[in-house]
Amino acid sequence: MKNAKARPDVNLVQAASWQNPYFPRHVIERNRETMDARRFNALFGGQWQRMAGLVYDCFDDDENQCEPFALPTGTRFVGGIDWGFTDPFVFRVRAITVEGRHYGVHEFYKTGLVISEIVTIVCRLVEVWNVTQIFCDPSQPAHIEELNRRFRSQGLRCAAIPANNEIRMGIDRHYELVKSRRIKYFKGANPHFLDEVETYHYPEPKDLTADQKSKDELPVTQADHVMDTERYITSMTYESKHRLKAIVPD
Repeated sequence: MKNAKARPDVNLVQAASWQNPYFPRHVIERNRETMDARRFNALFGGQWQRMAGLVYDCFDDDENQCEPFALPTGTRFVGGIDWGFTDPFVFRVRAITVEGRHYGVHEFYKTGLVISEIVTIVCRLVEVWNVTQIFCDPSQPAHIEELNRRFRSQGLRCAAIPANNEIRMGIDRHYELVKSRRIKYFKGANPHFLDEVETYHYPEPKDLTADQKSKDELPVTQADHVMDTERYITSMTYESKHRLKAIVPD
């Protein structure tokens, strides 16, 4: 609704399926009894709400986005990679200021690329953004080495290294960045991130198996390639805003 109000040329009309006299009533009643209420209201009631169980439920369109601007002197640019062929290949660029503010400034997202094409694309973006370090999905060490060889042959002062792939830690650290608003995303530069952050969620309790514990719960692994890339970057650049203080005994 907020976006609709911001667009005077958009008229939002919501209608429920049961308002259509030709829609089969038994389909509505069957799904009302068996479907999650939130999902039923969205699909049949025309009442769209934010998905339940979002990993980054603290993400706010206004607070975590900003218009692109000239970043201050001393800002460093780092990258993150999630490999893919059938799944999308993702390369993201993040700017980190001297004060520790993070900005998502660019993303590349495409399926069907072979490693030679990936290396060419990454080298071009490294030059454009002056990226000095790239944190990669550690599952493909040969790809990481191929990137580094190309960097050396082209005289690029950039290094690709395997990222820490500890999921729970990475999520917790990125959650802190989002909730504290220490990370913002340039408007218009992160469309796939915005798609994924609205659907990246934990499984519902009924979907957990008997040997799974809620405290060890991990997100559903579906449409999460940008989220993985963000986690790699945050895990490898994280600096807590909290500082421990020495406790002097009496």
